[in-house]
Amino acid sequence: MNETLADPDTPFAVLDRSRLERNVGRLAEHLDALGVPLRLHVKTAKSVEVAAVVFGGGTGPITVSTLAEAEQFADAGYDDLVYPVGIVASKLPRVLALLRRGVRLAVVLDSAEQAQVVAAASEEAGVRIPVLVEIDCDGHRAGLEPDDPAVLDVGRLVASGAELRGVLSHAGGSYHATSAEEIGRAADEERDAVVRAAERLRADGHPCPVVSVGSTPTAFAATDLTGVTEVRAGTYVFFDTVMHGLGNQEHGILSILPGGDAPLPDLPVGTRLRILPHHACAAASQHRAYEVVDGTATIEATWPRSGGW
Repeated sequence: MNETLADPDTPFAVLDRSRLERNVGRLAEHLDALGVPLRLHVKTAKSVEVAAVVFGGGTGPITVSTLAEAEQFADAGYDDLVYPVGIVASKLPRVLALLRRGVRLAVVLDSAEQAQVVAAASEEAGVRIPVLVEIDCDGHRAGLEPDDPAVLDVGRLVASGAELRGVLSHAGGSYHATSAEEIGRAADEERDAVVRAAERLRADGHPCPVVSVGSTPTAFAATDLTGVTEVRAGTYVFFDTVMHGLGNQEHGILSILPGGDAPLPDLPVGTRLRILPHHACAAASQHRAYEVVDGTATIEATWPRSGGW
């Protein structure tokens, strides 16, 4: 007899397949209408099985947050990856090892120092490391502002020894938005920033085929992605209460939903609770697997989750 949600020892992560498929379908439909492909960010799910749902059982372009993820997904047949963490010299041997396996892995940088290191490593290895220049679209994360003269300096340094593939941005500021209008403006600003940077690099003689944007809020809010070649998103496969309210990331909040008039429940020690994750990445991070249900309490599968750096 199959286990139910009453059986495993707590805590454990529950993944509702029907909700996963609904979330995946919503963004796919939206991006199809805009004519821009998805590059799935696997940092939230860290699961080959979840990615397979997104890609209909096949593989596709992904974003990774660690080289361990890159290696795991490469082993599963994924060969088009972006590693959007500011690159450092100590990570390049593992990057080169993946490239030599035939994995198209692009690294990200935003400084002349990084560009020089990557160009030199490329020349020494005889492998042109693909590079995306990170563009700051809202002053909230990392990257160069699109009109910064350093964009061209970095582009030239990269092209001198490595492969300048394009530009990338992440609208981190969208998570601070408090209305649909603000998220929409963030999506427009994100698009404008990377398109402007790409235009400057092309005018300087660089092809710049990749113009990459990404965040779950702006992926859904975008209405015009002219000039953008791909959208990166990952949290959307699960969603969480941060996405629902775009609020703070506390350890836990116990409250009655707006409009409700019921009292807070009495919860004795030992009560089993079904908890909606406040932030999907943090909620999933301590679990080694997902107990998969499909709209019921019956566990129909267990999907392993990767970890490590």
